[in-house]
Amino acid sequence: MFEPGDRVAVTVPGIRRIANILTALGCEPVLIETSSEPPSRADTATALLAAHRKSQLKGALVGSPANPTGTMMSREALTG
Repeated sequence: MFEPGDRVAVTVPGIRRIANILTALGCEPVLIETSSEPPSRADTATALLAAHRKSQLKGALVGSPANPTGTMMSREALTG
């Protein structure tokens, strides 16, 4: 899915080893802060866009339900 040098967004809190695996594969994990509060969905999209504008992201890894928070993204949130 990704090649060495790719920038890949991952959410935090989250499973830390995902960022470690990306690093070991030569990718650059870009940490996106999240929260279980409802407004955070818009904040997450804004943070992703800002990170992409700073330097292009190749992709994003999204876990839903997310560990360790157990939060789930709705279809609308994922589409957004």
